[in-house]
Amino acid sequence: MNTRYPAIRVTDQELLRQRYEALSLNERPWNLIYGCQPVSEACKSCFAQDGLSRFHINAGRAPHASARHRPVIVPAALAEPACWTTPQQVTVAPLSDLFQPEVPADFVGRVIQTIAAHPQHFFHITTRYPQRMRTLLGSGQLPGNLSLGVAAEDGASYAERVPYLFDMPAAWRHVVLEPLLGAVDVERIDLPTRDILWPLEGIVQQYLGVDADSRPQWLSKGDPLRRYEPLDWVLLGGERGAQPRPPHPEWVRRVRDACRDAEVPFFFRGWGDSVITRNPDPDDTRLVIVSADGSRRGRGAGSAINQLSVVDNDVYFTRLLHGDEPIQFYLDGQRHREVPDVSLRHAKLRLVDVSPLARQLMERIEQGPGPSGPTTQEYIEARGVAGRKSAAADKRRPRRSHTPSFKAQIAVAALQGEASVADLSQRFDVHRNQITQWRAQLLERAAELFDGLPEKPGRGRR
Repeated sequence: MNTRYPAIRVTDQELLRQRYEALSLNERPWNLIYGCQPVSEACKSCFAQDGLSRFHINAGRAPHASARHRPVIVPAALAEPACWTTPQQVTVAPLSDLFQPEVPADFVGRVIQTIAAHPQHFFHITTRYPQRMRTLLGSGQLPGNLSLGVAAEDGASYAERVPYLFDMPAAWRHVVLEPLLGAVDVERIDLPTRDILWPLEGIVQQYLGVDADSRPQWLSKGDPLRRYEPLDWVLLGGERGAQPRPPHPEWVRRVRDACRDAEVPFFFRGWGDSVITRNPDPDDTRLVIVSADGSRRGRGAGSAINQLSVVDNDVYFTRLLHGDEPIQFYLDGQRHREVPDVSLRHAKLRLVDVSPLARQLMERIEQGPGPSGPTTQEYIEARGVAGRKSAAADKRRPRRSHTPSFKAQIAVAALQGEASVADLSQRFDVHRNQITQWRAQLLERAAELFDGLPEKPGRGRR
């Protein structure tokens, strides 16, 4: 028995909280780390601090004030997946964040190696540190039984963190909007380049500039600048804790409807520790009035300011009572528990991670000359200012300019045979003759790519 890291003893109330914290799909928590540094307003009522304090108490030591948010790593937990006799859906470090700066990079690497060594299980990692996630894992090959995700609490954090997720060579990607503290447009993200990322569709729409009337113009979605696989999963839930800040139902409905239109699985994890009440009690000090603009007013509807400021779209929430747990999981009288089919993970094709050869090929090609074809400014000038038409009215398809990286990855995918040329043509909107030509060019110039590469010690050139 491991005396240094004893088993965690929890109360019935904590077991109930863990049940809410999980996906309600019998997911197994893999507690590799306890505790986390607060990173945003969403961390105000996080259970990570409670888990860290409980870990110290169960280990027979009183938590010191200086170690309040200092995470504790449990290396012995790396052996746990080998002990699970049946395939599991696993949440990695639910009481912490694997990519926080205090977690060593070598430990993160050991976690990924453990995941790759147990393909019978499927693992979910969610972080609020997407920059460090990309730094540590952005250039390596990730296992197919791993879904990487980012957590966001409002529109600003969603727009900031999700682009990092699409830079990852992950086979699966998900987003967790919990606790939801503001409205989020899950369909569109305006990038600093003024291009538009459509996460639910998996494309980047190219920005062209402004027309004669100074109105911004973009290429149509049918001719994207970059094409990815769309998000595989969107999860949403309210805040838990002593003083929860519930989300407005309209914010939840917008996310649900957008996922439904894009056919992306949507999972509603509940309203948190508050529930909607249709008959508010003016004397209830636990009442919270939430407006669609994100404001939350007072506790209790009896105050004069609340009586004067209530409008039609305001929603009343009260504290979740014992025995009312099922109520919190319903949205408009329906439960949403959609999940992706992870059994199809081997059939998914990600151009950003086709093979190690593809990544080496990308690096070699990107060192050469730039992509062929007209630049954005040349394309705008070629259209002519006087005769410029709107993007919707122009039915002529402009000349497409693919980056060398895109061509290389398509050619390698065609060579590997994981998907037919017809399938690649349909999936990435490239003519079959073009793919065949790229594949032939890759074979002709394959030897040139290795010129100048260092030889291994002790071996001569053949």
